[in-house]
Amino acid sequence: MERRSTNFTINWSSSMNARPPSPAGNQSPEPATVWLVQRTRNGADSEAKVLYDRLAPALLAWIHLQVQPRMGGRFEAEDLLQEIWLRILDLLPSFDPNKGGFRAWVFQIARFVALECLRKAIRENPSLVFHQSDPCLARLKDGEASVSTNMAQREASSLLLAFLNDLAPREKKLMILCGMEERPVREAAAALELSQAAAEKSWQRLRTRLRQDPSLKRILFFDE
Repeated sequence: MERRSTNFTINWSSSMNARPPSPAGNQSPEPATVWLVQRTRNGADSEAKVLYDRLAPALLAWIHLQVQPRMGGRFEAEDLLQEIWLRILDLLPSFDPNKGGFRAWVFQIARFVALECLRKAIRENPSLVFHQSDPCLARLKDGEASVSTNMAQREASSLLLAFLNDLAPREKKLMILCGMEERPVREAAAALELSQAAAEKSWQRLRTRLRQDPSLKRILFFDE
């Protein structure tokens, strides 16, 4: 993986040997996401892989729900996941934790990359969105992003999809907007034509259900 410079500061040392901090109030030995981001920006491949593993299940479920139905089966979900990951790595120096959460930032990139692919498919009408000559595939083959979607990630993604598909349509959309993309409740309320109070109440019920399931909590609320 290409070594990348870092130009933003966090409240703890960015030393490559620093002990990984856990999220505030969390007794879990797993490191905080923002620490993984810092290490990845410093070029730590092992932490980049942990960060990818943490993001992949929700991103893969999101692709299946939000992107593939619009693309008519023109590409594999995992191909798009890899391209999103490459774009995250490219743009990581621009991430500022003082301006918003990392998951919200990641899904902004995911939406942008998906829109690019959709426009490309409409423009070129290919049998596959990603051609063998595409630079993004060349970079993957060259090992710049030596990651793949493993069985555990697929199973986690399937678990999240099963939970989502069991929800009523409005709850499902709220879950996608607030739970996966971390959009503000007021924005989700407007999209769903709900009052903010109703959206907040529904979202609180969903959050409670998610937190009661350790596997789902691990996928979406890994810093709690």
